This record gives sequence, structure tokens and C-alpha cells, in this order.
Amino acid sequence: MSIKEHTREIWYISDLHFDYAKNLTIYRARLNNFFNLVTSHPNVIFVLAGDFFDSYQETAAFINRLETNHVTCLLVLGNHDYWSNGQFTYAEILEKMEKATAMNRFAHLLTTGRIVKIDNQVFIGDSGFTNFFYQEKPTRDSRTGEIIVPPTKTASLDDFGSRFVELNQVRNWNIKNIQALHERWITFANKQISTTKNLIVVTHWPMFADAPTSAQDTWWQVKTSLLKTNKFWSIYGHIHRNGLKAHDASVQIGYQSTNDFSSLRFGQLIPLSSSRSLTAVGERVRQHQTFQLEESEHSLMNPTRVSRSGYRRAAHADNKKLLTAFLDDRKQLFDDLKKKAGSKTRPLNGLLDVDAAIMNNMHDDVLDALKVLKAGYQGNVFDFYTALIIAGYAYSDKLRYMPKMRPVDIYDVTREYMELFTLQYFEKEIDIHKKFATRASARKESRLMVGNIPIKFPRINGHEVPPASLEGFQEKINQLMDAPKDKQRSFQIEGPQAPRMTAQVHNDAEDFIARYNQDRQPNIVAFNQKGMHIIADRGEIEGSQKISPKNLQQLWTKHPITQLKVGMLIHHRSMGIGKITKIIDSEKGQYLADFSSKKNVELFTANGLVSDQIPKEYEKRIE
Repeated sequence: MSIKEHTREIWYISDLHFDYAKNLTIYRARLNNFFNLVTSHPNVIFVLAGDFFDSYQETAAFINRLETNHVTCLLVLGNHDYWSNGQFTYAEILEKMEKATAMNRFAHLLTTGRIVKIDNQVFIGDSGFTNFFYQEKPTRDSRTGEIIVPPTKTASLDDFGSRFVELNQVRNWNIKNIQALHERWITFANKQISTTKNLIVVTHWPMFADAPTSAQDTWWQVKTSLLKTNKFWSIYGHIHRNGLKAHDASVQIGYQSTNDFSSLRFGQLIPLSSSRSLTAVGERVRQHQTFQLEESEHSLMNPTRVSRSGYRRAAHADNKKLLTAFLDDRKQLFDDLKKKAGSKTRPLNGLLDVDAAIMNNMHDDVLDALKVLKAGYQGNVFDFYTALIIAGYAYSDKLRYMPKMRPVDIYDVTREYMELFTLQYFEKEIDIHKKFATRASARKESRLMVGNIPIKFPRINGHEVPPASLEGFQEKINQLMDAPKDKQRSFQIEGPQAPRMTAQVHNDAEDFIARYNQDRQPNIVAFNQKGMHIIADRGEIEGSQKISPKNLQQLWTKHPITQLKVGMLIHHRSMGIGKITKIIDSEKGQYLADFSSKKNVELFTANGLVSDQIPKEYEKRIE
């Protein structure tokens, strides 16, 4: 079966278990919200990897509804989708489903023998099932020390017990029949894997998860003979755990009784951008910096809030481990960081997984931070200490949190510098291999001034440096403060971030005016403040400047951003004015934009101002 379509994004998900919601209202909301979502993305190919209902009849009706609504999708049946209260066997349900979907033009049920081609991507799939093979973990002979590798075994019906729910839901449930279905699928799939280009393999059972080590595990994991050539994407479900390893991917919902599916998160395979750019050492590190200097009358963080944040970041336990490793053995630290950065997931068949792209960005961020650390200060204390903070995520095995990382500001760098300086100053008095506690100094004179905001010296295990020792660093800060505003470094995060919510109201209205005044031309301006996406009319804004800033709070949340559009203006702090060229994920506010200095930059709405109109004075700059 071949379908002529333009190259589209592929969104995948599994184990929706619509009917696990026992509340009828939530159950109906789940279905309606799901269909509202998929029908609002007509240019997306959806891959649904099984377990929709605890009934083959409801699953059949679900597939029919997808077909009726012209939702382009590829589906496989999960084990729950075969349930018939013991009326039918797996083979009988398969036959019914294949007949019911044989003429479908949009909702394609993948079973052994079926091949669907959409543009240049070829899809095959099946439930996949299991062969019930397992191998217990190796043991060591206590007498000889020899490693004993147990033989491969096959699970039996007795291993699952009489309470195994499948026994009552599927007629004549037995291991031999299921093994036959699995082997039939493997034979077909291996032939396609060997001969087909641009292949995407969809199964419910995971074909490449860890091999089972017990009889009970064989229902969830498969010791398969499916060829692993690293030339195709594999999408799976069943185990209720998200996964992304090499080119095997899953996003699984699992058993959720109260989720109404109003904000489902799909995995995404997206076509590759044709544009690639090289970055200089430190450039990726700087994308995690923001050195806008905060004044108390125009601040996101007034002096009290800056002071209260204290040494939470610089003195965090994970950061202390990094500082200890840095002072102890830098070469070993650098080797560890390179390993912990992990390997990158390469594009395959013209597609790249969005989550893999985010992980790849983090990989690049850590390696760039490593280059900065190896180079040393090089006269740029800010890059160096930002790199230290980035490296801390990798060193503590918490790279997954980096997309939510708060930009490193001048206050973070000041505290990080002073903490490391103090540890080096008191290297004989403070044993870095033992627990050390960092507190802000209580002495009035023990502080640096960043603008008009005092930053207290750290007091580590009762030790704090004399004020004179940090006069040089105070001079660097003063030089930055004295620089003209247009010469001050002002960086903003450029890499992917976690979606920002619109729930909270920020109460420093002055910031709004200050940021808006950077670009007064667009009729409609949208921007981000402390995790909020806000949009407002220019005339309304200009009129509101005559009002007390405290009265602007209602205006700020009056028009929340609902949808990005191609052609909107993006005002990025470091790259200037650009134009949105592609929407990657409107729900996350994720998009591509072109700037005069760089093309196809991946951004989120949190990265800058966005407008639905391009001022004429900017059009020539961004062509």
C-alpha cells in the first residue's frame, strides 16, 4: 500500500488505556480531547503502538473513528486490544481486525504481512508478541571463581499462575500459539529489514529491551531474533515506561485514572533541517547565560529576592561534588565529564527524534563547557564559571534536568567564583573530601556589590576570605557595570527548554515596560517573563504607561499566547530580529527562526519577544 504525501512529522504514543478511567466523564473527555488533538494536526502522521481498550470491539470502533475523521495513522494491537471475555483466540481477533480495516485509507492497522508506504517512509508492524525465552543472570562458582552462564529456558503456563488475566480474556491462551505468532512476525520483519530502506518498525511488545531473566519477565520483555541493523526506527509500547535508546523509542501513557488527556505529550520524529552551523568554543556555554544587570527599580529580582536566593545554587550538594573533583584531579574530572556527556543519537533515514535532539544539544553543551574548563579563565571569568555550572549537571548524572535549567546570571557567577576562591584560599584548613557547609557571611564588610545589590561572601566551615582578597574581582564587576548598556553582554538561552506555563502573575510591572521598549514597532507583542507567555496590543501598552505599574498586572495576563504562526517576529536578545520559519511544537512554543547571522535556529517562546507583524525597518535585516 502506497500513499503519496509530502514529508511530514511523525508523532508516536502507546498504552493510552482510554477505559482505565472509571469515571465516565473523564473517559469521554479522554476520547474527545484525543480526537481534538489529532484532528487539529492534519499534516502529522500518528503512530499508535497499542493498548487502547480492554475490548477488541471498542478498539475496532476507535480505529473506525480515526478512519472516519481522516486521521493519518499507523496502529498495532496491544495485548489488551485482543480481550474478548474468552470468546475468541488471538488469531481470530486478528482475522476480524484485518477484515474490518482492509479498505482503510487513513487508519492503517499494521499486522504481519502488511506494508504501508507514506512518501519515502515504509511502515511495518505487528503486536510482536513474545517467544517466552529467558536466561537467568550468570553466577560465580564459589569454589573456582568461574562465571557460570545459565542456559536459555522457556516459560511455562504454570509460571504465570491461574490469576493471569489473559487466561480469562483470550480463548485458548497458550504459549505455543503465541510463540508461533511471534516467529511468523519475526520472519516477515527480518525480510523487510534486510531489503527495505527508510523503514519504521512498530510493535506493541518491545523488541529491543533488556532480555528477560525470569519466566514472569517474558510477558514484558522479549529475547528476540529480530535483526538489529541500526538502519531503521523502532517504536514500541507495553512496558509503561518511556524510552529512547539509539533509534528505539517509546512514549507510553500507562494506567492513569484521572488524566483527561487534555495535554498529551507525543514522541516526535521530525524531518531534518538542511541547515547546519558550526559554533566557536564557548558559544554554547553563553547560550545559558544572562548578564542583564538588575537594578532595584527595574528588576526581575529585587535586592531582597537576590539575597534570599543565597548560595542555593553555588553550594548545592551536586555542585560541591563537582568543585571537589575540579580541585582534586582535573584530568580525571574532564575524562569523567566526556563519558557522562554520552553519545549522540544520529539522524536516521532523514528523521531525528525531538527528545534525542534535546539530548544531543545537552551533549554539545557539556562538551563545549569542557573545552572552556580546559582552556581555563582566559580572561573570561563569566564563561568559565557558567561552564562549571553546566558541567555539574553531567557530573551528577542529571542531564535530564538541563532543559529546565535557569539561565546563569551574574549573581550565580559571583557566588560560584567566591566559593571556589574560598576553597582554594583555605585549602589547608578545609578538607574538601569531607562534608563542608557554605553559608552567607554575617559580616557587613564581607560583600561584593553587583550594581546596587550586595552579594555576601561565602563562609565555609567557619572560614571566609578577607575583603581585600576579592578586590580584583570587584574591579571586574565594576568594569561591567560602568560599560554602556548597549555594550553589556546580554545572552539568552537558545537551546530547547521545558515548556513554560502561564499560570503565575509577575508583580514587577516595571520589567514589562523596560523589555517592551526594546522594540516598540509591532502592533502586537508577545514575550516571556518568569515563565509566563504574554501578548498585548501596542496601543493598549502605550496608554498603560501612564498608569501606575502596579495596575498593569491584569493587562499582562489579559491575552496569553495560544498559537505561534510562521512569519511571526522573534526578538532574540543576542541575535536581534528574526522571523519564525517553522513551528515544531506549538503546544511547547517550539519553533525554528531565521536571523541575519544564523538560519534555522531552534527556539522556544521563552527565548524572546514574538510578534505577528514584521516592522518594515526590520524586513531587510532578516531576508
